[in-house]
Formats: sequence, structure tokens, C-alpha cells
Amino acid sequence: EIENLEDLQWRIRIKETKFENYSFSPVIGYNVGDVLCAKFTAANIFEGDIDKLEKDIPCIKYPKWEPPPKPEMFKEVSKIELEDKGSYLLLPSDLDPSHDDVLTMLCFSDTHTKQKSLRFDTYPPADVIIHAGDFTFDGNKSEVEPFEEWGKFIASLNIDEDKNKQLYEDYYNGNDNDDKDEDEEKKDTDKDKDSWGLSLEDRKYKHLVCIAGNHEMTFDVKWYNE
Repeated sequence: EIENLEDLQWRIRIKETKFENYSFSPVIGYNVGDVLCAKFTAANIFEGDIDKLEKDIPCIKYPKWEPPPKPEMFKEVSKIELEDKGSYLLLPSDLDPSHDDVLTMLCFSDTHTKQKSLRFDTYPPADVIIHAGDFTFDGNKSEVEPFEEWGKFIASLNIDEDKNKQLYEDYYNGNDNDDKDEDEEKKDTDKDKDSWGLSLEDRKYKHLVCIAGNHEMTFDVKWYNE
């Protein structure tokens, strides 16, 4: 298949096996605005000698990654067993999460476009939600927009779960709300309420924090273009 690669862009990855096989990953190039993006397709195993490949086929051989040693301070950290709550893991604590002086946090990461599989009808309320990165595969618009809709869905949830039943039904089952325009007109214009008519105290999740991970390549436009 090597002679058929001339018109394609290719990257090479190490397949970490004792046979030291290598795999070619074809890259499909497409744009999001002015930003060039890349998406990997399935890899094909190449068992030949990389050094003998044609010179006009760009290849990069990556060295095997060795994790850095753990800092000495980790030896002083006690291991904490998380409580399995079925749909989430809870850090055990004697604090009362409903107390005004207690900050509660719900954390996610590495959802890679699968954020809709997270069932918020099974999660407890929290003051802060943090998504710690890698919510896409490569930061493309088609991946970011559904994530943004996910954030809007979270922001619209009420601390009163009885008021969320239709929201859960619409979001998880993909239903269109025919009364959406009518609902928009009925929303309270109170300056202390958000675009969903909720005050901060009414929201199931008061603050949403999102951190772009290494997969969100397009978020640093200057770096990505360079």
C-alpha cells in the first residue's frame, strides 16, 4: 500500500509491542474557519523497515515515553478510598454539603465528545462544576458546539429536581421543545436572574469552569497556526 500514500498526509505512531511494530495513521485535513484541523482514522500496521521507506513520504519516529519519577512528597500523601455512588465517586467527608461555608465541586475530564452520556439526573447539586480538559478529540467546531450545548443544559438545571424533568427528557432523548419561543417570552427579566430565568441560588450548578486540554488544539489559535 506504500505507493498509494503519495497524495495523503500521514503520521506515524509507535505500536508498543514486543515486536516493535509501527502503525501509519492517515490524517484527514479540514478547516474550522481559518484554523486547519486534523482527524485520525483507523491505523494500519506497517511491519517493514521504517528507514527504508521512500524519502518523499514524511515520517516521524517517536521515542518510547518514560514517565517521570514521582515527587518525594507523594510518599507523605495518604491514600483516600472514594465512595462509589453508582454514577459518580464521592470524596468522603464529615462536612455538610448544604452548609453555606462548604464549597461542593463536581469534576469531569476526558469525555472526548461523550458528555451526553453523563446523566445529571443521577448527580448531586454542586457549587462548581469543573471540566478539566479533553472534551473533544481535536478541537473541531463539530465537537465544540455540542459541548457548548451541554454547558447550557447544565446551566439551565434547577436546584428543584421536579422542575428538571422536562429538561432531562428533552436533552437526553433529543426532543425539540415546541414551546421554546413561548417560554423565552415568559422569562423573567429580573437582572438577578440568568437567561433561563434562574437566580444563582436556584441553579443546581452555580458555576461552570472549563479548561482546554491538549486535545483542544484549536483553542490556542496563534500556536495552532504556527
